[in-house]
Amino acid sequence: MINFGTVIFRLKRFFRAILYGFFYIGFQKFKPPRRILCNYKLVDLEIPQDVASYQSFIEIFLDDTYFLKSADLPSQGVIVDIGGNIGLFAIYAKIIHQKFKIYSIEPNTNVLPVLEKNSKFFDFKVIPVAITESHQSIKIIEGEESHLMARTQTDCNGEQIGIPFQDILALVGGKIDFLKMDCEGAEWDVFSSDVDWQRVRYISLEYHELGVGKKFPDAVDALHKNGFDVLCVNNLSGYGMIFAKNTNFRG
Repeated sequence: MINFGTVIFRLKRFFRAILYGFFYIGFQKFKPPRRILCNYKLVDLEIPQDVASYQSFIEIFLDDTYFLKSADLPSQGVIVDIGGNIGLFAIYAKIIHQKFKIYSIEPNTNVLPVLEKNSKFFDFKVIPVAITESHQSIKIIEGEESHLMARTQTDCNGEQIGIPFQDILALVGGKIDFLKMDCEGAEWDVFSSDVDWQRVRYISLEYHELGVGKKFPDAVDALHKNGFDVLCVNNLSGYGMIFAKNTNFRG
C-alpha cells in the first residue's frame, strides 16, 4: 500500500532542493552540492565529507527544521546563530533574508576554517566564542558521532573563550529578530544570563538534557517567564525543538 504521507514528504524535499539549484532523491546516495543558489546566482559551498554535516544540510535546507520560514520577520534585521558549526543555518538564513545581518557563534576550532570560508562566500560574520554564564575559559568536547559536532565545558585551563549572552546581544547591536540556538547544552547558560529578552523577537531552540538536571518543561518555563509564546514543539528523547515568539518584543 502506498503511504501518501511519505510520498508527499519526499516530494517536498525534491522540489525544495530544486529551488536551491540541486537534486535530491534520497539520503542513501546524497552528497551536498558544491554550489547553491543565492540571489539567482550559484555560490560556492564548503561542506566536509561527514554524515552528520550531510544530515544537518538536509534538515536545514529541505525541512526548515529551525522554523525560519515560519517567522514573520521585517525586510531587514539581525539573525544570530548560536552553535553555527560549519555555517549551514547562516547560509540558509542569508539565502532567505538577503538584507539581514547574520552572525554565527561557534567556538569549535575543528569547524572554524570551514565556517570562515563559508562566511566569506555568503557574507555573514563569525564570532568564535562559546556562550557561558559568565566570562570564563572553556574546553571543547568532541561529539561521539563526529568531531565536527561538539559541546563545551568550563575549564580554567581551557584555550577557548566563553562569554555571556548579553555580550553577544550588545555586539550585534542590542536587538535580535531571530535567535537560533543549537549549542549542545549551552542554551541553559543563555537562559541564566541577565538579558533584556524584550530585545529578542523569535527563538528557535534545540534543547538538550545531557544530564544537567534540566528537562523539556524547564525550557518551556524559561521561555514563558521571559515573555515568549511557544508556537511549535517537537519533543524527542533527551532533546527537542521549540519555536517561540516574544509577545513583548521592542524593536
